[in-house]
Amino acid sequence: MGYSKEGEFLHVRSVLEDSKGRLWIGNNGIGVLLNESDGIIKFSKKLNVYDDNIVGNTKKSPSGTLNHIFVITETENGDIWFGDRDTGAWKYNGKSLVNFTVDEDLKGQMIWDIYEDKNNNLLFAMANGGVYKFNGESFDQIF
Repeated sequence: MGYSKEGEFLHVRSVLEDSKGRLWIGNNGIGVLLNESDGIIKFSKKLNVYDDNIVGNTKKSPSGTLNHIFVITETENGDIWFGDRDTGAWKYNGKSLVNFTVDEDLKGQMIWDIYEDKNNNLLFAMANGGVYKFNGESFDQIF
């Protein structure tokens, strides 16, 4: 297994080995990388949620893109959640990818952490303040 540093630098912010043994890598600039048995793929590009015009990690991502990943979590039911620096929360159920805005009133949607508690509540720690709980459709601020 390897990835060339010569083309794009690995600004890794998170790593997750899921329940299927796949390795997910959250990168600040080139999106989500996925290492499966057949090699490494650029997951964000494969699912058409990557903007090639956002080179590196300094430009803000446009909505609908998954370029700057700071956290990856797998829930008990097997969903993979991503927290993007600019575009909020993303849920991947193995077939489709859905983007959520956590709180439109926040200055930014950057997520520092995603945690599933013992009651299967999914909690999101926001860089611009607060902890939010996902209610199945949207987010409620709990702290």
